[in-house]
Amino acid sequence: MVNKWTLIGLLLLVFVGFAIFIMPLQDEEAKVNIHKLGLNQTTLTWKGQQWDVYSYSPNSASTKNMWVDSTGNLHMTLSNVGGKWYSTKIESVDKYQFGTYKWTVSSPLLNIDKNAVASMYVYVDDSNGIDIEATGWGNSSSEKLWFEVQPTSVSDNNFGVFTSPYATATNVTYSFDWEPNYIHFNAKLSDGTTIADWQYTNTSGIPQVAGTIIMETWLSNEATSDGKDIEVVYNDFNFTPSPVHVSEVESGIYDNGNFTPPSIFWSESARQIGGNRGIVDIVVGQAQKDGLCFVPFPYNNGVPKGYIYSWATSDQAEPYLKQLEKDNRKVILSIQPNNANVSDVLDLILSKYGMYKNVLGINIDTEWKNTGIVEHVNNTERDAWIAKIHSYNPDYKLFLTNYENYTYFPSDSNDIVILYDEQKASQEKILTNYHELATHFTNVGLYTGFTNSIPPTASDSEILEEVNNTKYILHNTWAVNNQLVSSEDSIMPGLWGRIYDSSSGKPIEGTVIYVYNDTWLTTFVPSANGEYWITSVDKGDYTVHATAPGYEALKIPTNITGVSVRQDIAIKPEISTLNRLRNKLGL
Repeated sequence: MVNKWTLIGLLLLVFVGFAIFIMPLQDEEAKVNIHKLGLNQTTLTWKGQQWDVYSYSPNSASTKNMWVDSTGNLHMTLSNVGGKWYSTKIESVDKYQFGTYKWTVSSPLLNIDKNAVASMYVYVDDSNGIDIEATGWGNSSSEKLWFEVQPTSVSDNNFGVFTSPYATATNVTYSFDWEPNYIHFNAKLSDGTTIADWQYTNTSGIPQVAGTIIMETWLSNEATSDGKDIEVVYNDFNFTPSPVHVSEVESGIYDNGNFTPPSIFWSESARQIGGNRGIVDIVVGQAQKDGLCFVPFPYNNGVPKGYIYSWATSDQAEPYLKQLEKDNRKVILSIQPNNANVSDVLDLILSKYGMYKNVLGINIDTEWKNTGIVEHVNNTERDAWIAKIHSYNPDYKLFLTNYENYTYFPSDSNDIVILYDEQKASQEKILTNYHELATHFTNVGLYTGFTNSIPPTASDSEILEEVNNTKYILHNTWAVNNQLVSSEDSIMPGLWGRIYDSSSGKPIEGTVIYVYNDTWLTTFVPSANGEYWITSVDKGDYTVHATAPGYEALKIPTNITGVSVRQDIAIKPEISTLNRLRNKLGL
């Protein structure tokens, strides 16, 4: 017979044993709840980086499904545990920016289940990211590799690769080189064979701030197509910081004294090419025949003085400079002095426009110093010009431009930037010559987009790869990314123009413009001088609907072609009912 104390002891042992048995489950459940709340992220160190570790299903989490083995390989799984699918994810503790991101994967990733996704990417926010993804997105297609720039809803922000010839390939290296002006994606076999290569050059879509590195294995549907678990093994990861920092490279546009488009033309074009840091080179002293230098504002009653001349009756450049300052676009003021005294032109231009705080400095096109035949610039001239512009602003840079070799420029100085503008040659030859010139100067830049170059433009990536001390890249507004557009068009698709009173030609206060078709609508309020500019418009047929208080509404059918379309709009003052009747009766 068992006495009560023995019975109590046995019960205590059973209770303790049961508690010991269920404790791991309770701890695991506690981990689940903590991870669900995001309060306790397990970390690991792999390939010199510190990573936060996540393993999750739609409603819970576990930390058992990824590990680093004894050889240093990272294993990430997609697994079914008790009828619940768990995905895995690691995210770098630190943030990273420009440079090359490279992964080597020993698993045959290009044959991954159609419902699974293996992702390697940099995440900034939901609208800014750079992704490499292996997946069929639920389809049996052999298009299993994707290079993407977020948001992928934007046209041309993703690139799919048919990978069936490489479905069983192992030890494939996937990479992207993220720079301020381009992203270069690549996938290579272990023997160096290129599977896929894609260059993304839409600078307005390139993230310009740092993000975290993420690797993730997850489901695009509810389960794998065959119900089996998936394991992805990463052999290596490496990040190499870019030698070019965003503060050292500025990309933008130049236009040779063309003041006919709306002022927002240059600002928006610069943003498309150089992002929010896009710059504009604007010619405010243009070489003319007879050795004259034209300035775009009234001067000396239209009579040449010291080879400086103007026929302008109002300041043509000022509206552009005001818009550029408003939009925080940096500006280079360019002059082609011709036979005019350079110091006199500098005084005239800077006394007129030196108040604008976004001006970087003055560019002297030395091809047009005197006769239009390129001449050498000596150190004495360099120092005199630097002293002159510094008398207006000590932070100004002196930019010097021509198409000849380095011997035509003065010796190097921290206060000068050498800009190269060779044309009528292949881009290969231009870049070779630019490389030679750049070895002699600290700060250099290149003009690209001359229509008589072959091809007409070089991409930012090609330029930076050839000359890594490039500080400025200036694209012509009528030729960019090897695509020529007419001088009436801008470098990006959209709709632009001016809206005005049909009788007076003056802008109208309170105007609103609607552009729409069956599936899309945008509105725009023109500037004070009647200019409007609507970008990011897909190709197709649209209606432009203009309204203003006291004016007749006007609807214009318009076809957007994929380049910029100009649509000036003249609207008529509204006629009262009495006047309509009088007109009808001929009174």
